Amino acid sequence: MTIVPLTCADARWEAVADYAAACSWGAGSLLAQRMRSGAFNDWERVFAAFTDDGELAGYCTLAAEDCLPDVTYTPYIGMVFVGEPHRGHRLSEALLKTASDYAASLGFCRVFLVSDHVGLYEKYGFQKIDERPAPWNPERTETVFFHHTGRLPDVSTIIGRTVSGHIDRPMGSRHPKAGFLYPVNYGYIDGVPAMDGDEQDAYLLGVDEPVQTFTGKIIAVYHRFDDIEDKWIITPDGTDIPDEEILRQIQFQEQFFHGQLCRRDP
Repeated sequence: MTIVPLTCADARWEAVADYAAACSWGAGSLLAQRMRSGAFNDWERVFAAFTDDGELAGYCTLAAEDCLPDVTYTPYIGMVFVGEPHRGHRLSEALLKTASDYAASLGFCRVFLVSDHVGLYEKYGFQKIDERPAPWNPERTETVFFHHTGRLPDVSTIIGRTVSGHIDRPMGSRHPKAGFLYPVNYGYIDGVPAMDGDEQDAYLLGVDEPVQTFTGKIIAVYHRFDDIEDKWIITPDGTDIPDEEILRQIQFQEQFFHGQLCRRDP
């Protein structure tokens, strides 16, 4: 089995569109329509699985957007389909991995997927992060999943920036749900949206008292593998702090996640 990333310039593009239009899944016709209307642009791809004798066995896509409006997630793996004769051989998993690896090659740390299936994509390592009403039927729920691609973020445009923000969980306060104590000031950057749609979270280190606002320089980024939120590490004057000390100071919260401290372009 071979999985091939396709653009509209590929000679097999129309054959894949025909296959999608004729497949047993109703959404296949939508994919065929998108392929024929030139809806795939730039880095977006259709991934097609071919048997050794050239028979089409399935497909999926990687695109900037999916069916849910007003969300900040990107990119999406979508339109995952395996033909009936080829099911039971983990081809869906192979399609997902191929699309995820391609996303990693583009610099994406995470990929997203929208589905109404429960228990399907979790077995491939996808984690639920959100759910929204289906645009075509508000009484139905679509779940947003994510998966880490294995790529670390490029922090070269983040480290060294001077930013300002507010502290909504000052030193000495407790988490409103989990109840743990904040030994450092924790807040958000004004006007900088994060992947979850809220403003970018940040740890303010090098300050030994509770504060309400801050201005400082970003010295590091803590990248979470099992969450969609990265945390920026800030000191008031840009004073550097050794990795071990940063990790010690943020361990009170990051102990619940698996991640890595990033200092430079990986």
